[in-house]
Amino acid sequence: PKERNSIASNLITHIEANNKHTLYLKYDSNEIDALDMEKGSVGHLLDEDFISENNISGSKVWTVTQDSVFWYFSDYHKITAINLKDSLPQKEEYSFKRDSIRGLFSGRKNDFWVLTQNTLKHFNRETGTFSSIPLPFQMKFSNKEHYFGEDSPFFYQKKNGDIIWADRRYMFEFNPVNQQFKKFELPEELPDCPKN
Repeated sequence: PKERNSIASNLITHIEANNKHTLYLKYDSNEIDALDMEKGSVGHLLDEDFISENNISGSKVWTVTQDSVFWYFSDYHKITAINLKDSLPQKEEYSFKRDSIRGLFSGRKNDFWVLTQNTLKHFNRETGTFSSIPLPFQMKFSNKEHYFGEDSPFFYQKKNGDIIWADRRYMFEFNPVNQQFKKFELPEELPDCPKN
């Protein structure tokens, strides 16, 4: 599976689009490939050796930003970043104590966001820190306290830059320019995710 044009496995568990031409494929082995749809080539971002060396668990919540930083959910209140361009990748950890992480989102302009139960956090690459925007509402997910990605929301970014996601009862929309939120009730409440 180290071949340039061969994906690592047929057992794909998650697909994420990074830009117009790249799909990230995650497998049951937790390996991640970058499939360039334009060139037809495959880049092996996280192989079994890398996963083992960096003690990366089978996180259900992850993303790779356009600057090749792999972000993943390492605990219910902690995320970890690994720069895949570094020859000796180092882990950077960010902890949001007394708050549960709900999801990660990488925008079109390589901006990176973390949704927690109480805030929407934006990463500043220059300072290496997060700024927090308090949520003017409470979200409802399956497991409030020790949540670990069982029903992580899918994020969508509109052409105007607004970010959209949903919990079990509402759809939310955030405008990053004026930092305003909107909330829309869903036709019916979504059920709890089954426990594995």
